[in-house]
Amino acid sequence: MASFTRVIQFVSVSFLLLPVLLHLSACCINGAAADLSTALFAFGGSYADTGNHNRSDTEPRMSASWSKPYGETWPGSPAGRFSDGNVSTDFIAAFLGIPSPPPYGQVMTNPDISTTNGVNFAYGGAGVFNTFYATIPNVSTQIAQFQNLTMEGRINWLTQENGTYSSLAFTIIGGNDYGEFDAEYPNATKEEKWAFVPVVVNALADTLRALYDLGFRKIAVSNLLPLGCQPGAASHASSGELCDEDENRMSQFHNDLLAAHVYELKKLPGAEIIILDLYSALTAALNDIGTTEPCCQGISSDYECADVASNGTSLYTVCSDPSQALLLG
Repeated sequence: MASFTRVIQFVSVSFLLLPVLLHLSACCINGAAADLSTALFAFGGSYADTGNHNRSDTEPRMSASWSKPYGETWPGSPAGRFSDGNVSTDFIAAFLGIPSPPPYGQVMTNPDISTTNGVNFAYGGAGVFNTFYATIPNVSTQIAQFQNLTMEGRINWLTQENGTYSSLAFTIIGGNDYGEFDAEYPNATKEEKWAFVPVVVNALADTLRALYDLGFRKIAVSNLLPLGCQPGAASHASSGELCDEDENRMSQFHNDLLAAHVYELKKLPGAEIIILDLYSALTAALNDIGTTEPCCQGISSDYECADVASNGTSLYTVCSDPSQALLLG
C-alpha cells in the first residue's frame, strides 16, 4: 500500500491547501460565518484514510495500517494510517482549524464519538469501482454510509445561514482503479488501458455530482498522482528517467478529463468545486528527493512493508531516514 512520508505535509501545504484557503476562506477560515461549525467529510482511499480498516481484518494488507512501521513518525505507533505520520485528511482538517474527523468505523462502534466536525469515510485501497478485496467499500458505498448516518441523525452535517454552507467534501480517489485494472488485465495493451481512463473519470464525475445533489456546495477533489512514479511502474522507466513517462501521460490524460468535468460541474448553482493538484505536488517532491524507492520494503519480492513471520520476525526493512523517501511502503 503506497503511502506518504514527510511528502504528504509538503503536498498538503504547498499545493492542496492553498486552493482551499483561496476558495473556502469566506466560510471556513476567516470567520465570515464563525458561528457555524466547519465540517470535513472525506471519501477515497489510503491517502485520506485515518483508520477505517479493522485491526483484525482477515486481509493482512488491509490491517497493515495498524502495524509497525506505520505511524512511527507520528504519533509514534500505528494509528490506522497507511503512512508513517499524518495523511491528507489530517492536514486539511488542521488547516481548517478543526480536529481530524473520526473514521466511520469508529463512529459506528462508539455512539459517544462527536461528528460535529465531520466524518472520514475513506478506506485504504478503495476506488470509484470495486478494487482488490471485497471488504473495501468503493466510493459509492462510502457515500451510502454517509447517507445512512445522516438518516440515523448521527450527523447534522449541512448547516446554513444566509446561504452559506459550512461543510466541505474532500475526495482523493482513482489510482486504485488503475491498479485493479492492471491486476485483472496484466496483458492489456496501451490502447486498452487508455480506453479505461474515461470510464474512471466519468464515474468520478458522477461521484462529484452525487455529493452536490446531497447538498454539498464546497467540494475538493484531488487529481491523479503520476502513476509512472510509483515504485512498481518506475522500475520500467527508460534509462536516465526516474519514472515511466508513458504511465505519467496516462495520468495527465485522466487529469485533463477530470478538469473538463469539473469545469462543467462548477456551472451548477452555488457549486464551489476545486481540484487539488496532487500530480504537480508529487512531481515537485520527487524532483526534490530524487528517488522513487520506498522507505519500507519487503526483504524479498514475496513480502511487503509491515509483513511479519509467524514468530513475529519482521519481513521488511526500513530506511534510516524516512524524510528522504517519497513513499513509506
